[in-house]
Amino acid sequence: MLQPYSLFSVISHETSHSVVITQWANRSIPFKNGMECLNEHFNRTCDLLEEGSCNSGAQTFTEDGSDILGQRINYEFFTRNYKDEELNKIVFDSDSLSVTREQAFFYLFGTTWCLKSGIVENHTDVHSNPQVRVNGVVTQMPEFSKAFSCTPEEAMFTAKKQTCNLFGPDSK
Repeated sequence: MLQPYSLFSVISHETSHSVVITQWANRSIPFKNGMECLNEHFNRTCDLLEEGSCNSGAQTFTEDGSDILGQRINYEFFTRNYKDEELNKIVFDSDSLSVTREQAFFYLFGTTWCLKSGIVENHTDVHSNPQVRVNGVVTQMPEFSKAFSCTPEEAMFTAKKQTCNLFGPDSK
């Protein structure tokens, strides 16, 4: 049974498939540029995570693009329901880890695709490898960098100007 967050994540991802289609690249220069940007981003993420057989990029675009668009929709919906001080409130605290509500949002996303696996060999699925799938999405969200106080020197840091956008005013 899917947990509520996982259910929202799957619904937003599947709904995003209605607009994240490669044929748009023939109709829109900004969409084509965003698609190429995402393909390069996911290939770099494969290299960063040193996956054995990484099937990311053009062959996984519709899934990767739907993951990102779906997660951006989820984040927008999530943040509309909380004030800044509520987002920064510690919701889990132990001797070794404190987690804010905003950080918990990203942890939940990661667990949606959580699998017990190491490096995936001979990966031919239409989805990126699970580790690439999660890290490829959150490294397209400056909100993740902010929530975890990532610095520009760190691999998980993303500035808004570094993000790939298929639609809207930030698409190029």
